[in-house]
Amino acid sequence: MKKVLKVLLIIAITILLTAAFYGYHVYRAISLDKDDSLADSLAFSKTALSIFTSSVEWDKAIQCKPMPRSLNSGPFEPGDYLQTGSVADVYYGTHDEFGKQDGYELGARYAKDSLKGEERSKWGAGIITAEYRKEDSCYYTSKLIEVDDVDSIIITKIANIPSNETRRYIGKRQNGMVTECINCRLNNGICDDTISVERIELNPATGKIAKMFSKTRETYFEGVDLWVQDEFIPETQLYDNLGRLVEASFDGKKFRYEHSTNDTANLDVKIYDESGTKLGFYKRNLEKDGSRKTVLYGNNFEENKITSYYQDEKIVKEESSHIKFYDSKHSRIRLFNSAGDEVLDSSFYESSFLPGIRNDANSFIARKSYDENGKLTATEEYEEAYERLLPFIFFPLKSVARGKVRSYELEYDAGSISSITFQNDDVNFALRRGLPALSKRIVFSKGKLEDINECREPYDLKKILKPRSPQKN
Repeated sequence: MKKVLKVLLIIAITILLTAAFYGYHVYRAISLDKDDSLADSLAFSKTALSIFTSSVEWDKAIQCKPMPRSLNSGPFEPGDYLQTGSVADVYYGTHDEFGKQDGYELGARYAKDSLKGEERSKWGAGIITAEYRKEDSCYYTSKLIEVDDVDSIIITKIANIPSNETRRYIGKRQNGMVTECINCRLNNGICDDTISVERIELNPATGKIAKMFSKTRETYFEGVDLWVQDEFIPETQLYDNLGRLVEASFDGKKFRYEHSTNDTANLDVKIYDESGTKLGFYKRNLEKDGSRKTVLYGNNFEENKITSYYQDEKIVKEESSHIKFYDSKHSRIRLFNSAGDEVLDSSFYESSFLPGIRNDANSFIARKSYDENGKLTATEEYEEAYERLLPFIFFPLKSVARGKVRSYELEYDAGSISSITFQNDDVNFALRRGLPALSKRIVFSKGKLEDINECREPYDLKKILKPRSPQKN
């Protein structure tokens, strides 16, 4: 009888402890989700962390140029690969009535050349990159004019589809570094509507950054589309004599970064708001022989860890993990060849509401190939879905679907890129990520475009986006 009571007591204690353990985590998960003050704390801590990680990663020089219209833009934008004096034609896949691809249709043309004649007299010595987006028998035009010299850089973007406006980016240099950039709308040659201003000040003794100031009305809405709002969002960053961020203010909120070491290679930072509440932390440790670097940062809601391995001062592997408490776990491994080029990017994701509970697992793998000259020749991307018999960590994962979702092939001629072919194998995957549903091919050639018939009628979004009729190439 006593043995039975002992067994029952042990079972009861185990059940109570388990219930208390999961009860605490359920309560905390619900609190994080519903408590408005905690939601604000999450927003503040994410902002404070993002500001500091950006200050560590950027090269302390302003990038004075247009932002991409969408964060979902593909990795191979034609304008980024055009050489001066060359043209790129972009063909999009067409399909038949059953949805099967049956050919290609010319959708856009790009051209890059030096400014000449009247354009050089008007803008100065520089480069012009033009995009012509096809609509039936005419093209809607967008042009990027870059005039760059020792002391300044001026970029003018004209009739940027779909906004049909002219922007100007005016940058100033100090010791070869861009230290100021003004982004404005240009009307009749005058900047009469400022969108953003960004400036950095250098320490005259050390040459390191001392202060950064910016204000902008331009922001990504839900991380996808670029919007211009009515009010400016201001930001100020202050740095110490070692070039480390020590204080920041963003949209009226102040953050303080307390360093525990004077070592610029190794960092140990605690992040506070203006009331002294701890918002997060950032730690970076570099091995003395330079073979490994570990970065750990986070807050009460999530944590990130990145470990980079080096050989002969070149990165060979990077392991990272992102834990979002009561939500998900994300791990990633990247491998690099002897030249430091990425050859594999493998990530794994699973939702994790409570400790030991797992659900909705999937992985994403990207492989890259290079030729004997180190030029990228192909990428292949795969996605795999998994399931468990029951949603607990001790039940093994089972693969339920695996397939190639998209690929890129790059060809070269005499060392210069001649074509990029994008093939999408999973329409649903493409649509979820804002990618083309069918294939796309970019063909590069030397020369310049002549007699482009530009559209004269006002821009019509519905007309531009109407389905194209199937047409074989």
